[in-house]
Amino acid sequence: MHWRKVSLKVGLSLAILLALEGAASVTEKPTKYRYSTTTGFELAPGYQRHGESVNSAGLRGAQIGKKRDDTLRILCIGGSTTWGHKLDDDETWPSLLQALLNKRGDGRFEVLNGGVSGWGLEQNLRALQDGRMRDLEPDLVLLYSGWNDALMEGNEQVLRFNQELPTSPRSHAFMQFALGRRALKWSRELAPAVDSSDVSDDLTRFAERNSRGFRELMPKLVEICSANDAQLAIIQFPGLVQRELPANGEALEVYEHALRYRYDAEDQTNEIFATETTKYDAALRPGLIAAEQLGIPILELANEMVARLPKAAAQADLSWSKYWRDPLHLLPPGNEVIAIALASLLAESELLD
Repeated sequence: MHWRKVSLKVGLSLAILLALEGAASVTEKPTKYRYSTTTGFELAPGYQRHGESVNSAGLRGAQIGKKRDDTLRILCIGGSTTWGHKLDDDETWPSLLQALLNKRGDGRFEVLNGGVSGWGLEQNLRALQDGRMRDLEPDLVLLYSGWNDALMEGNEQVLRFNQELPTSPRSHAFMQFALGRRALKWSRELAPAVDSSDVSDDLTRFAERNSRGFRELMPKLVEICSANDAQLAIIQFPGLVQRELPANGEALEVYEHALRYRYDAEDQTNEIFATETTKYDAALRPGLIAAEQLGIPILELANEMVARLPKAAAQADLSWSKYWRDPLHLLPPGNEVIAIALASLLAESELLD
């Protein structure tokens, strides 16, 4: 009798778990990423959801064909700031840049979005070496990178993806089940905000790895571009904190909302600003130093965006604050300005000749 009750309870528990697993599987969102032996993780071709799409080449946006002889193809590479974090396909700066360059109506320019959220310099380089450069045949490669860890070895984000993607040989057993993946998502959403006092060691490590990564990997990026007759340029990317905190009013409120996107409510705004300024410098400087040493053209986007702000200080502060979702990701108005500024910088350069 006792064993019969135990068996019934076990059977009922299994039935409930199976029902929950089935419900979780049916309602589970399609995955944007898949495991990669080359880059740790990559975009899943065919993914499409909420204005985001990945074509068969693993790039963001519509399908592309073989490059035409009369086309100048630009490949934009980087992380989420190139991919377009929480933006529709047509709101990303590569898409907007293509539209601006082709405004004359000749359709000569093709701008491909090769950004992958979480990818650093080494992953972008490996993807090019693994066939992306050969298959896409770009005439110009634009590098917008620095916010993510430049190196793959010891990269915490790569390790996390390897443990969580069901197709990864290193994934946790529970990630093979929809319930396990749902539980992980819930735990992430409940995770506490960042305390600015806890990030100094992480920033030091990030700065050291970024400096080493760009120093070691940029010559290889130059080499593969040169071997495939493609020009290379690096983008001096913008950041919210390149402009000081507004004095007061609506501009300050909007600015603080973007600045405090992941911090504890008790953290002081000035402390957060100092932390994010250090992060911006550590993200931007190594790429610029490497570009100057190697003679790579630098598109001074950050300076150009500031130069295009309204002349009146209060109006400039408000416009700048409204560009940003958080200290590194831009909202649609900010991406529109990026596209306009880049189109101008490219037209003034010899990169489109």
